[in-house]
Amino acid sequence: LTCSAGAWAHLSVGVAHSCAIGGDRSLWCWGDNDRHQLGVASPARSGSPVQVDATGPLDWDRVEAGVYHTCGIRADGTLWCWGLDDDSQCGQAATMFVPPTRVADPPALGGTRWTDVALGAFYTCAIRDDGTLWCFGTSVAGQLGQGAMVDESAMPRRVGTRTDWRSVSARYYHTCAIHGAPQARGELECWGYDGSGEAHLGTGTPGDLAVPTPVMDEVGRDWRAVSAGEHASCALDDAGVLYCWGAEYYVPGQGGPTIPSLVDVGFTVDAVDLASYGGCLRAGGALSCYGFNEYGQLGSAPSQGSTVPVTIAGLGSVVEAGAGTSHACALDSAGTIRCWGDRGDGQLGDGVVADHRTPVEVVDDLGPWAQVDLGVDHTCAVTEAGAVYCWGLNTSGQLGGGDAMTAAIYDRPVLVDGAGYQRVAAGYHHTCAIGTDHHLACWGGNDHNQRGSGDAGIAYGPVPVAGATLGWLATGIDSSCGVDSGDASRVCWGDNAAHDLGNNDIATVPSPTTIESGPVAWSRVAMGVHYGCAIGGGIDDGILFCWGSNANGQTGDDPATITITAVPSQIPDPTPASSTDRWTEVATGQAHTCAIIAENPSLGGSLWCWGYDGYAQLGAAGPAQHTPQPVAAQSTADWLAVGAGANHTCGVRASGMLQCFGDGRSGQIGTGGAVEQDGLGGTVDGASDWVAVGVGNDSSCGIRGADRRLYCWGDNRYGQLGTGESLSFTPVVVPKP
Repeated sequence: LTCSAGAWAHLSVGVAHSCAIGGDRSLWCWGDNDRHQLGVASPARSGSPVQVDATGPLDWDRVEAGVYHTCGIRADGTLWCWGLDDDSQCGQAATMFVPPTRVADPPALGGTRWTDVALGAFYTCAIRDDGTLWCFGTSVAGQLGQGAMVDESAMPRRVGTRTDWRSVSARYYHTCAIHGAPQARGELECWGYDGSGEAHLGTGTPGDLAVPTPVMDEVGRDWRAVSAGEHASCALDDAGVLYCWGAEYYVPGQGGPTIPSLVDVGFTVDAVDLASYGGCLRAGGALSCYGFNEYGQLGSAPSQGSTVPVTIAGLGSVVEAGAGTSHACALDSAGTIRCWGDRGDGQLGDGVVADHRTPVEVVDDLGPWAQVDLGVDHTCAVTEAGAVYCWGLNTSGQLGGGDAMTAAIYDRPVLVDGAGYQRVAAGYHHTCAIGTDHHLACWGGNDHNQRGSGDAGIAYGPVPVAGATLGWLATGIDSSCGVDSGDASRVCWGDNAAHDLGNNDIATVPSPTTIESGPVAWSRVAMGVHYGCAIGGGIDDGILFCWGSNANGQTGDDPATITITAVPSQIPDPTPASSTDRWTEVATGQAHTCAIIAENPSLGGSLWCWGYDGYAQLGAAGPAQHTPQPVAAQSTADWLAVGAGANHTCGVRASGMLQCFGDGRSGQIGTGGAVEQDGLGGTVDGASDWVAVGVGNDSSCGIRGADRRLYCWGDNRYGQLGTGESLSFTPVVVPKP
């Protein structure tokens, strides 16, 4: 991935989250966020990068992801920390969580700037440019190096009197650091928790240590790098030889030595990073990992693991890497980050919450997004910059990416046009969009004149449709309708065999034509499978009409007597409804319809559905209904938007919650499994920042957050989620191509 901030420049991997700095020096984090370690208060996890301190300067030089908190150093040498701070590990008076906050500079003899930082579970250590080392947080096992076993400090405290500290490493409860004058050899000392006899301090004497203590080194090695893990430690000498000590099954290839012990891995090691259950070694651009493998963190099918380093395939030339508890990530020379292993908290950064055995790219999306629409087997969306992208099935050119696109399926976004659009509508084998100047363009198949151009060929890219200027647009199976941007008349074209267009005729309409039946003015229109609905405008403002196929009562007429509604038929206002209530939103599915009625649309309204109910897509299990039925369990009339698919429904509420119900066998209702949802269930992904929703056949998409990212979930047999996965039971970010 090349991120929007430029190629990734620096990477740090924590226990269950990771952070990276972009080429523009912006800072991004992803993964577990239950302690606000991503630098934002919500959500509880993020499967794709979120920007840290998005309104602040882009001047990050270094970042370190820990267990429950994160710290970074800015260009001016200031140190900032965020996340869990209950033991003052973020440098603030003990509080539960803190946003990115500057850590106070030492009171004296502290140089002018911070140069290195390391994070334990509940403490932090950092080096100043004068070579002094400082720690803050909790010291229950002496890990602050202050000579006291029980000590907590929000103010950085100096460790010893040395002024030649070079680097420091911490993971959970112990610390190791290297010191030495510029031309002298590097000496290694460790302190803190000794692991109940695991001996990962390397001194040869068991027991916790409250002050830096030299590791056992009889030959006086020149230490160049050290990594403190949870149960073991490893270090490299000046020849790239690896030495480890600590718990037996965390040290590659041997037992549990109490002092640094040579580990012959068969190659010269450039860098080492330990985690809780193993580690990774970088050598000459290649990366090898060892340890537990229950989540595929060794880059292969889950197994009992390996004490011998296993080469990770699928990476570029690695320049930086890190190991978490059950996942790992690597940054290559091209600026791409790839991660693998456990992603139950989104720690792989690819927008998916599911384990992955081989490296996958950390995704950056194309947003901010303005609107999304799902067809039968493809999806299209418009960015706030006016660019149109499509993905999914392309058998009739419906993705609009040009005639060079010969594959049947494209599972990543395809650029249709880079600017100038405000709305897109995806049908079955065709797609249409309207520009910011209200011009209409369509592409894909035209066997039923659904493109409105009068020819029968395939258009592989946008083709302007003459004589149509629209302010609203919707597509059905093989037909399309819109609202004229001038006189607000309803304009339709395409297949009409089931009175799809509501003009009291069954003849195909070859080009956009004003439909005279029904109100003179309209505000919006929705097209389902061979039927449609629209909300009136002008003197008919807020009145809802439907027409077309009515086999299940989806147009509001009794299917026992009327199976096809030839002209727009008014949907009665539900009871109770005040005289000022009006229909504000309508969604048409395969054979069911849902709409919102409200007095004040900005505050939301009540949600009503009718038509086929075989999967509880009306919000409560029961027979088909041809009159509006209230969606079950809606205690508050606060619905803002609604979408209808083949047999499921989704809606956004004023609180920002997104709720789906109905058929969930392909995960399209976002509950985390293949289930049916009778009535309202929990919120999709537990989030409360959804702003828009789009619903397709057996898939769903939504836009969320201040950065308006696009997420999709459900069936992905034709690539309609845009993620490259087979399906997803929970929302995943739609990435860049």
